[in-house]
Amino acid sequence: GRLARELAVPIRHLTSLVNEKPVRQVYTAAKGTDPAPMAEAFISLMSRNPSYDKVRWIDEQGRELVRVNNNGGQPRLVPRGELQDKHERYFFSDTMGLNAGVIYISPLDLNMENGQLEMPYKPTLRVATRVFDAAGHPSGILIVNIAARSMLNAFVGSAGPAADRIMLVNDDGYWLKSADEADEWGFMFQRKVTLGTRYPAAW
Repeated sequence: GRLARELAVPIRHLTSLVNEKPVRQVYTAAKGTDPAPMAEAFISLMSRNPSYDKVRWIDEQGRELVRVNNNGGQPRLVPRGELQDKHERYFFSDTMGLNAGVIYISPLDLNMENGQLEMPYKPTLRVATRVFDAAGHPSGILIVNIAARSMLNAFVGSAGPAADRIMLVNDDGYWLKSADEADEWGFMFQRKVTLGTRYPAAW
């Protein structure tokens, strides 16, 4: 319940972002339209929400067109030459497979940049939705990355006296939060140890 409440706000923000005029006028326009109004809206959103790590518009081929990063608490527009191709990332293909108006919520995992795990490890959730041009053709996705470490810490803090023993695992039994940090994020490193392999009866 705590995690669900934490997610309600970015979902609401993403829904509003899709319909903001400066954003909408860019993704509904012809290719090559100046994306500055969208970038300004992204910067404004991140300025008010420091837990947002990235806000992006990714085209229907998976190329980042507009990206704003949280740079030590300050929004930074990423130059065109630093934009990345994300067509192979699961969150892009999963979102592109959804119907218009549906919000995608990613699994909780560690952020990757240029094919490598970002250091120090950055637990990340993503909310995304498809957008379409004025003729109704696909125009890619809008996506917000949420830095989830504070969310995980709040989850542990809400456990009271059980905080030093509480565990959060994903559907496959891999630890997202554990009293032993060495157990966390095993699926990102192709480890085989899960709650199920260690405690089969409990699993």
